[in-house]
Amino acid sequence: QDRLAGKGGWSWYTGAASWCWQLGVESILGLRPIVGGFSVAPALPQAWGGAELTIKSGQGDLHVTITDPANLGHGQVELTVDGALVAGNCIWFPGSDKVSHVIVRILADILGEAP
Repeated sequence: QDRLAGKGGWSWYTGAASWCWQLGVESILGLRPIVGGFSVAPALPQAWGGAELTIKSGQGDLHVTITDPANLGHGQVELTVDGALVAGNCIWFPGSDKVSHVIVRILADILGEAP
């Protein structure tokens, strides 16, 4: 048993990138991978007011700007892709060697909070 002492550290090194992706991109920024793109449901710290990132892929790049004008942190979202409003909460890769500019706007809820 002593010959294996201290060897558990490698699990931290090999898992750290995945843990950071899951915490930062999936849980906080709310971009969860689906086939061909991402579903969007941000849960930002309220003080942030927004975030910006670019996801690069062989299927094209997504430049994502999340705006949270009322500092709500989470809620229903409005998606605009390349200037056009899109229905639902999914964004799709634009195709190889292309870039889509995505704006995710966190909306005020039905209780009347101002956006």
